Amino acid sequence: MTLALTLRQALDQLASPRPSLLPAVPRCAEAVVRATAGLVDGGEPTDPKHLDHLIARFREGARNGVLDDFAARDWNEIVWGIWREPEPLAENDDFLDALFARLQSGSRRLCRRLVLAYLTAFDAAKESFRRIGGVLQNAVSAWDWDWKKRQYEFALFEPERAPAVLAAHCLNMTTSVSECFEQAGISGSRRFCGMERAAFGHALNTVRNALETGKAGAPELLDRLFAWATHEGRLAFPQARTAMAEALLLPWQTRTPRDDVRERITEFLLRSLQDPRIKPINWHGVQEEALRVIRKWLTRVALEQFLQVVDKVAEAGHWRYRRAFWMAYYEKGLIDEAWVVFGPTAERMGAWGLSELAGFGRLASPRQSNHCVLLMRLAGDLTVAEMSHSGKCRIWLAGRKEAPPLYSASYRVREIEREPDFEVSHHSSDQFGWQRKIAGFLASNAGLRVPEANFRPR
Repeated sequence: MTLALTLRQALDQLASPRPSLLPAVPRCAEAVVRATAGLVDGGEPTDPKHLDHLIARFREGARNGVLDDFAARDWNEIVWGIWREPEPLAENDDFLDALFARLQSGSRRLCRRLVLAYLTAFDAAKESFRRIGGVLQNAVSAWDWDWKKRQYEFALFEPERAPAVLAAHCLNMTTSVSECFEQAGISGSRRFCGMERAAFGHALNTVRNALETGKAGAPELLDRLFAWATHEGRLAFPQARTAMAEALLLPWQTRTPRDDVRERITEFLLRSLQDPRIKPINWHGVQEEALRVIRKWLTRVALEQFLQVVDKVAEAGHWRYRRAFWMAYYEKGLIDEAWVVFGPTAERMGAWGLSELAGFGRLASPRQSNHCVLLMRLAGDLTVAEMSHSGKCRIWLAGRKEAPPLYSASYRVREIEREPDFEVSHHSSDQFGWQRKIAGFLASNAGLRVPEANFRPR
């Protein structure tokens, strides 16, 4: 009895499910899936040296008139290199005639590969894309497949239309950017390349026009553009940085955006291109008119940086009058540039919002660790230094070498106090004593006038 029970138990154990020591999917199969992930829709060459050799052979074949000697496999692979410089095969009439003849023979595989190469290398300015696009319009209609539908929906093989159609598709859809382009067959290694890059250029024009005309829905277009413009924390189209900055800034040369629009554009540009005052190389090539707009906006950021910190460290109401005074000059457009210099404690107090992205200087050996200084440039080259707490306001006229420069990384107190042309303590604020002195100096020496009613606290 005991023996029979033991045997039954043994049989039950054999019949019961046992954990497998092998993965459900063999690791070799997973490796194959990963290695061929980009090949399922036509793929790309995995051996650049082989492609270089094949390009050389086809160039020689085109020169000697023996293109018919190449095998179908060679034609399927050469499409990845037909726009390679120098001597692009796509600009050789004999080569294109031979390629089109191959397509007309009904090779679906060759058609698919040419479609993918076309989308990757797309450049509407080149005649070869217009010629190849025209042939592909007819070629893709030979089969009932996705490319036939995509041509109908997105005009992919009409170089003059496709970028604009794709731009509108991406800007107006609510699905993710990657899903939008996947619908158009632009995924994997085709992302961020020729066709999508051209579409992004059209999107910039669309957004710029919406901002210039005050079109309803412009803020939503901005959000969509920002999502499209970055990938994994970096610019998706670094070569379009100049056009992007100008599209976002030039509409505001003579108009003032809503505060939320200004802040969103400023934050995006600071994250993407960094602060132009301390990283000017990232803004190389951007029109001066656009740079003036971002500098004006960063002037406001600097004022807010300074005032936010001062509000925390100053006595109650101590800065109420200075805030009203300098914001009045800013609102009149008389402060061209501004730069904040923080002491160690003040710096820690100021790191939030746009302050985390905008640049600032550091005050070495301040009299108090929470001291900070607001440096401003008015009327082109007139420099003002406002010291926090009970510090004085100092002004240097244009051309004075003793004036502290803006945008330095570090300052000493004596640099900010050296031989000003004018200085005043902030006494009799409620009687507008110091305000009238500064306003009078700015009016007589630089022609900058703000009515007293404008700098009365509200």
